Amino acid sequence: MSMAIRTSALRRRLARPHGAASAPTRVAREATAALAFAASLCASCPMSDDTRAGGATDGIAVSENVEMDDGARLYLEARGDHANAPLMIWLHGGPGGAERPLLRYFDGGLERRLLVAYYDQRGAGRSFDPATPAASLDIARHVADLDRIVDHLQSRHRHDRILLVGHSWGAALGMLFAEAHPEKVAGVVCVAPVVSPAEQHRREYAYDVAEAARRDDKNAQRELFEIGPPPYRTSRPVIRLQRVTERYRGVESFRACGDFERLVGRSDLAREP
Repeated sequence: MSMAIRTSALRRRLARPHGAASAPTRVAREATAALAFAASLCASCPMSDDTRAGGATDGIAVSENVEMDDGARLYLEARGDHANAPLMIWLHGGPGGAERPLLRYFDGGLERRLLVAYYDQRGAGRSFDPATPAASLDIARHVADLDRIVDHLQSRHRHDRILLVGHSWGAALGMLFAEAHPEKVAGVVCVAPVVSPAEQHRREYAYDVAEAARRDDKNAQRELFEIGPPPYRTSRPVIRLQRVTERYRGVESFRACGDFERLVGRSDLAREP
C-alpha cells in the first residue's frame, strides 16, 4: 500500500473526534519496540571521530522560541552529546498534549547517540498563546509548523534528513509530514499511533460496559447509558468515556502515575496550559 493511500485514509480518520485509550501494557510494548527500532536506525548512522574514539564530546543543549511564518513563536529544545550526531525530532501527542518533561526524563540514552529535538506544538505547553484562534489549529497548520521547525534545525545543525518519532497524534503528524516532504525525512517511528478512532471508541465503550457489569457499578452503568455507544460527533462524550476507562485502568493516564509531578517538577506543570 502506498504512503499516499495510507495518509489519505489517515486524514479521513483524523476528521472524526478522537481520544486516547489503550492498555498500558500494549502502549509500553509499542513504545519499547519503536525505540528499539529507532536505536537500530541509529546504529548505522555516521558519527564523529570523537564519538568513535570515545573522546571529548561537543555536546549541545539549546532552548529557544522559533518564529513561524505567521509570527507565532513555538518553544524548541535540542539536546545531545554530539552536535553533529543524527537529528531526531520527538512529536508529542494530543493535539495539545505536550509531553516534553516526560520525554526529557526518559531520553538520556537517545541523547548520547542522537541530537534530539523536542518542541511544544502550537497551542500546547510553552507554545501556548491564549490569543491564538481555535479555528487556526488545524492539521495543515501543524504540518506547516513542523516544516518550519525542520528547516530551522536543518539549517542550524546542517542535516539533510531527520528522523521523526511520533506518539499518538504525533505519529499521524509525522506520517503526514513525510508524505508532504519525503526529501527531508530519514524515517518515521510511530509509537501508539492513531489508526482508527472510531474503532478505538467502539472497543473502549464495550470494555467499560463489560467492566461496569462485572463490578456491578451502577453509577458507571448510568453514566455509560447517558454517554451512549459511538460514533461520537463532539469531544464531550469522548472525554466522559475516557474518564470511565481511566477509573477501570483501561488507559494509562497521568493520574495513574503517582510520580508524574515528581518527574516533571512543579515549575514545568505550572507552565502547561
